Amino acid sequence: MSRKLTALLLAILMLPFSAMNVVAVGEPDLWINEISFSDDSPTGGDTVTIIAEVANDGGDSGVVSVTTNVTFYWDNNYIGTDMITIPGDNTADAEMDWETVGGTHTIKVIVDEENAIEESDEDNNEEEEDINVNYPPILFVDDDDSENNGGFSLETDPYYTNSLENISIGYDTIRVGSSEDGPDIDTL
Repeated sequence: MSRKLTALLLAILMLPFSAMNVVAVGEPDLWINEISFSDDSPTGGDTVTIIAEVANDGGDSGVVSVTTNVTFYWDNNYIGTDMITIPGDNTADAEMDWETVGGTHTIKVIVDEENAIEESDEDNNEEEEDINVNYPPILFVDDDDSENNGGFSLETDPYYTNSLENISIGYDTIRVGSSEDGPDIDTL
């Protein structure tokens, strides 16, 4: 056998062994699978836990584990950041407590906001979910029997109560005569 043929055969035989030493691991992809809330119908002032299920495809091999930050916002106001580790081809929950404010709000969650992790897809790292937070009840104390600071008695209840009803805010009314003290703490 000629030297050239021998060298060619050896090169062909060595090729599979050299290829085995190179393990190609593609970059992982992270995304928000789901956003949920500990209470789906809170009242303003309640503390609600926002839960973001974050997925990691693990890269080409499916085994690349990732530790990353998950950032939470309400109506573009920063709430906080949670750090989680997501095993390859798996999910993990990031959680953040939020003190609610009445109204309809958009909760935005971003995984790897600072782009510290190289991913196969950098454009799917955020998700939004709306939540309706009930306004807390308002106590309306009426003393229309008074002279209104030395002036004349004017019925103002309808103005305030209609305004509250127009924006769907619950309220309770307590009427207090001008010669009476206000409601005691137990009534409030």
